[in-house]
Amino acid sequence: MNRLISLKRIAYIIILIVFSCSENHDKMVNENEAIQHINILDENTSIRNIDQSLIDEVILVEGLVKNVNSLNNRNTIIIKGTNNELVICDMQKNQEPKLNAIHVGDTLAIKGILVGTLKDVIVHNCVITDADE
Repeated sequence: MNRLISLKRIAYIIILIVFSCSENHDKMVNENEAIQHINILDENTSIRNIDQSLIDEVILVEGLVKNVNSLNNRNTIIIKGTNNELVICDMQKNQEPKLNAIHVGDTLAIKGILVGTLKDVIVHNCVITDADE
């Protein structure tokens, strides 16, 4: 039963990523780009209240790694905050070497283009970075 729920959640994530693309998401993000910092480890931060004017803008999300996967030839990291909110980060191909060093439970900062929010937040073209940048 738990496996079925996990498979449904993974399918949901893949569908969100595939259908959330827009014409602006081929923009590449780099580590030095100016950003809006969203720390979902802060109990007072809710991703459901993200300013909608940030859609298609580069944001930095900091949280705990819940999952790392490479389904359908796409590298995805799922970040979890203190309020059990999730951010789905679709990674750039050049980030593959860094993925091997990431483990569930690690604290991670990722920059990417905010695609939007439904139940979770979707961020594309992500790069792993320092939260202090």
